[in-house]
Amino acid sequence: MAKPNRYLFGTKAKRSQAKRLAFLFCVALLCATLLVPILKERFSFESHDEGQEPHATLSQSGESCEAENTGPVIDVSKGVVQPGDTVSNILGQYFGPSDIHTLVQKCADVFPLSRINAGREYSIISEDNTFRSFVYDIDAEEQLIIEHAEDGFVVNRVPIEYETQTVTVRGTISDSLFQAVEGSGEGASLVFAIAGIYEWDIDFTRDLRQGDSFSLVVEKRYREGAFAGYGKVLAARFDNQGTPFYAILFEESEGRPSYFNLEGRSMRKAFLKAPLKFTRISSGYNLRRVHPILNEVRAHPAIDYAAPTGTPVRTIGDGTVTYAGYNGAAGNMIKVLHRNGYETWYLHLQGYARGVRKGTRVSQGQIIGYVGSTGRSTGPHLDFRMRLNGKYVNPMNVKMPPAENVSKARMDAFERTVRHLRPLLDAEEPLRVQTPVRPPEKDPTAL
Repeated sequence: MAKPNRYLFGTKAKRSQAKRLAFLFCVALLCATLLVPILKERFSFESHDEGQEPHATLSQSGESCEAENTGPVIDVSKGVVQPGDTVSNILGQYFGPSDIHTLVQKCADVFPLSRINAGREYSIISEDNTFRSFVYDIDAEEQLIIEHAEDGFVVNRVPIEYETQTVTVRGTISDSLFQAVEGSGEGASLVFAIAGIYEWDIDFTRDLRQGDSFSLVVEKRYREGAFAGYGKVLAARFDNQGTPFYAILFEESEGRPSYFNLEGRSMRKAFLKAPLKFTRISSGYNLRRVHPILNEVRAHPAIDYAAPTGTPVRTIGDGTVTYAGYNGAAGNMIKVLHRNGYETWYLHLQGYARGVRKGTRVSQGQIIGYVGSTGRSTGPHLDFRMRLNGKYVNPMNVKMPPAENVSKARMDAFERTVRHLRPLLDAEEPLRVQTPVRPPEKDPTAL
């Protein structure tokens, strides 16, 4: 019997195996062809979940895309008024002269458009290149909003909305009040706020000492996330030469908040401590001073404040101008008559504020003139004098009665305000809260 040919047997087996492999390859190729689109779609959705929007996904919602593209296009254009700008320059691309004239007339009783100032911000909102509204910042507190409706223009003057944070600010005097405030990380405008609160009690030209300190509870305002200046100083403490001076903002009469000390006495007094801010005294009240020009002993019944030419001069109290003119050695001079027999003189002025003349009524703190060196003068300074019933008196020694104090009817509300705010002034750690500090009281008109 012949032996079987194993090579022949092996060859047939290999051929059969090759056929099976070919069949499996075809099946795999077919599966791959069917799976690729499915896998693509799956990966497309996965990438979409990760925040990516592939073109394949967008193309499936072609109708939605068309709807979005045909919707209104809202544009907000922001700008700053430039010197010489008028409403015609700013809105001329939307309106002709006739419409601009109508708009100017419409705004006249709300805010005259002739009063728009260079440096103020504005926004123009348009829809498909059609004017919708104009928003202009009148000042830090209000804005003008002009809207275009079917029946014409709608004009409103509205408060600017701020996010307010209440913080405590502290500083110690080592060189100057400016340095102390800026050293605490705050802006110089707080210097003027402090000076304004204490201008009846502290003369910042001569009373400050190294080591004096202050603390404030103040509102910081933010607009669209950016710092936009300070709001109200709700309370203040200034330690001057070892004596603490407290000031609490309180609304004694509706709509008229004012500062009072801890006992409810008004910080405002009949006269300011000085007619200038942040200057130095170059010569004091001295009835036996040697005159610097005449070189002889002459009375100097005045306080001399050295200051640059043009520095604003304020009247220290309410009164009436009895003289405004040139007066020989006194140069340009203003006299103001106050109540109770007091009179103040302001000498060597460069000039007078607009509208100040004999007979003019002036208010405490009002600018009446500017420092100069007219008449017999050694340099720019203000010669300030005070008379009582026709006789010179030393302004530094005058007792100044306070203005209206907290009434008995409001004293309980005031004391609650003091109990709430004083600990914030005396605390060693700074405070920062998201909302204005208000005392927990029932009276809605109290702070």
